[in-house]
Amino acid sequence: MTDVSNFDNRSFLYRINKILLGRKKHPWGKALGLKPARINSIFEGAIPTADALQIIHQAEKVRIDWLLTGVGSPYQVRTGSDQSLAALVLDWGQQGWRAVVVTDSDRLALLMMTEQRVGSGADAIQYDDIEVIASVGLNTLMTAVDLPGVQVVESDRDTLSSILRGNIGPYQIISSGLLQTGRPLTDADASRLRAVVAGTAVDEDAARLVSHFRNLKPSEKTAVLVIMSAMDSKTATPGDIASAAADYASRVKK
Repeated sequence: MTDVSNFDNRSFLYRINKILLGRKKHPWGKALGLKPARINSIFEGAIPTADALQIIHQAEKVRIDWLLTGVGSPYQVRTGSDQSLAALVLDWGQQGWRAVVVTDSDRLALLMMTEQRVGSGADAIQYDDIEVIASVGLNTLMTAVDLPGVQVVESDRDTLSSILRGNIGPYQIISSGLLQTGRPLTDADASRLRAVVAGTAVDEDAARLVSHFRNLKPSEKTAVLVIMSAMDSKTATPGDIASAAADYASRVKK
């Protein structure tokens, strides 16, 4: 349980305004199902009730400890064992959540996204839910890759660092336009991302070569390996390499 004995309402107001990022307090609170009187009390510095804190946490993915004390990073990110996170991603996927892989070519974060609706009737609240998985292992990645409609987003290093550290929440991820740059994940992307997770990242051209090789017929793979052997050989002549390449071309035409 969070210790609020040294609660500073001025610092709390700073933090609550920080997560709003310019949004108006009453429309924001109304969207979360908070009554005007409760919204006013929050922005007057009163300690929110447990249920109000939970609503804010769920919709904004803001950490309650940070909101009350300022300790740690603002937003929740998920870490854990590869097996447990893969099981979680599979469960979310079966519920219709979408997967987005954000990468800067050296690192990656997995975003699991859905639209949540809590309550019913006039009291129901609806919000975009984004779960950030920071410790992505191979099982977690491949589980996400197998989900329908998975996308990849190429990010700059600073943005990805902020996501991984919990310094950017769902609202900023969405409003920044980052997700609008997403595209369907290809086999080449999957190979490249596996290398990132394994710590052996390769560039885009190398990833395309790997993807192409995987889709070759056995005889074509053999021909490619002959070319590679010829290129690696210190005694091979340009004629040897050309001959191996011609053999590959003849196999492809068949």
